[in-house]
Amino acid sequence: MKDEMVLRCASIEDADRLFQWRNDPVTRRASRDVRPVDRETHYIWLNDAIADSKRGLWVAEVDGKAVGTCRADIEEGVSVISWTIAPDSRGQGFGKRMVQQLLSQLEGCIRAEIRGGNEASKRVAEAAGLTMVGEKDGFKHYARSES
Repeated sequence: MKDEMVLRCASIEDADRLFQWRNDPVTRRASRDVRPVDRETHYIWLNDAIADSKRGLWVAEVDGKAVGTCRADIEEGVSVISWTIAPDSRGQGFGKRMVQQLLSQLEGCIRAEIRGGNEASKRVAEAAGLTMVGEKDGFKHYARSES
């Protein structure tokens, strides 16, 4: 089916792609840590992320092309989610589809923290049914509490 989105588990083979996306200036400005990440630190992080039983890390593909990545970290029974859209795939609605698909696989409470001014991620969160519940340290906090 054309335009079918698939979320697949990230692997070490995705390291270069994820490294490039993470260091993209737009991604960095929206991240909690805005500093560039060096390649070695990224590879260590990715290996740890893949091995971590309390973290899910996926790559979204549309028609076989990687368009973004999303993750869910389990913290005190809450799934804290985050996402990144590939620079050449932004503005095409992939973020909304990816996060909606991710949330359909998660149960219980969901949380996301979005840097103030990141209107694209705000729209993604709201389209996925998350509601803004507060703001702290320049980040808007979104949540879904139903299971």
